[in-house]
Amino acid sequence: MMKLGEAANRMSRHGVLAPDDVEWALAVANRNFIIHSTTRSTVSSRG
Repeated sequence: MMKLGEAANRMSRHGVLAPDDVEWALAVANRNFIIHSTTRSTVSSRG
């Protein structure tokens, strides 16, 4: 999922059109969600 989000971010910045039924912004948002949810759980587990 992370790699897909990173690739989508790069392609959208370079103006590559997304395939049918794909939204670059949604892939990037999912990537960002994973990053922030992992960071939160790591920080909270250190207590």
